[in-house]
Order: sequence, then C-alpha cells, then structure tokens
Amino acid sequence: MKTKYIINPSFRFHTWCLVVEWHEVPYNILQSESQYPCEGRSIYAKGKQCQVMAQTNEKKIDFYYHPETVFENRNVQAWLRNIIKNSVLAIADIELPKRLHYWEKEKNLYAKQVIVKKLKRRNIWGQCSIYKQIFLPPKLVVFPLELVDEVMLHEMTHLKYMHHRKQFWDYFSLLLDKDAKLYKIKENEFFTKYDDMIEFLLK
Repeated sequence: MKTKYIINPSFRFHTWCLVVEWHEVPYNILQSESQYPCEGRSIYAKGKQCQVMAQTNEKKIDFYYHPETVFENRNVQAWLRNIIKNSVLAIADIELPKRLHYWEKEKNLYAKQVIVKKLKRRNIWGQCSIYKQIFLPPKLVVFPLELVDEVMLHEMTHLKYMHHRKQFWDYFSLLLDKDAKLYKIKENEFFTKYDDMIEFLLK
C-alpha cells in the first residue's frame, strides 16, 4: 500500500533528544565500511551489497547511503522505519522519565510511578491514573521540548486534581507560570504538520 511518507535524506529530525542525519558516500566506501561490525551499527543489504547503513549513538541516528540507493523500495522503507522506531522507543524509556523527574524536583510534586507506553488513543499525550501513575507515550521524544513540558505539567496537575474544573486550571497555571486557559496543545502548529508522520513512524 502506498504511503504519503517516504523516508529519505530529506526526512530529518532535530529535536530536544533525537537527531536524524543523512550522509551520501561513494558506493565503494559504503561497501567497505559496512564490513566492519560496530556497536549501534545496522545495515540494509540487497544480496551482499549494502544499500543503507545506520549508526545509532544515544540520541542520534546517522544514515549512510550511496548515490544509487533506491529509497522508494518497500523493504528499504520498512527497514528505515524500524531503525527510527526502535531508537525512539529506546530514547523515550530513558529521557521521558528523566525529564518528568526534573519537573518533580522543581515543583516538589511527585508521581508514584512514571510509565512510558503507547496510549490507546492517538490524541492523548499523557495520562495520570487514580493511583498517581503518570503515563507518557514514546512519541513525545519528537515533540518540541516546550510542548513536552506542558504535557508533563498537565499530568502532574492531575496528581492533585483528578478533574478539569477551576481548581485544576488554577493549579496548572501556577505550575506552567502562565495562563493555562491559553494552553491549546491540539491547535499547535507542530501537530497540524507532524502528528500523522509521527504516527506513521511508530505504528
């Protein structure tokens, strides 16, 4: 099935905790480099010929390809998406709890547990349970940091108020240090441009 998203060298990320970069190299150099095993290195090969090589290092993915690499190939696309998805999931498990713990210390407001997992509804970017557990979806990794913080502070507000009445918005405004009634994350330009793409990457 044809998709409107093609992962190729124009497909880049540069967020608060994930950078994706591309490097075109001569065919013979790519073949030579791909022969050497290296931690964080993966290759996509057609026969014995490397078409794309990925090098992942903590918060960065570098893709190396040669001038004749066919990015429209279905198998190449599946491989590229899997590399990005796995990196996002690994980064999310580390960076999202770390960022929430930062805000817990800043606001002196603590959850019982922070759980990173895909949420059932795509338009939900965080949840707080009655047991004071905060759930964060991995896709927050590719959100702008300002929006990540707003999502986290929204869920931290639910640690005190499990509703959206006036007390909630007043306290949320206090945590945000701005009027929370102006907080309209779903209307942010980021979502109109990138939400579908992020869902595609992580499906």
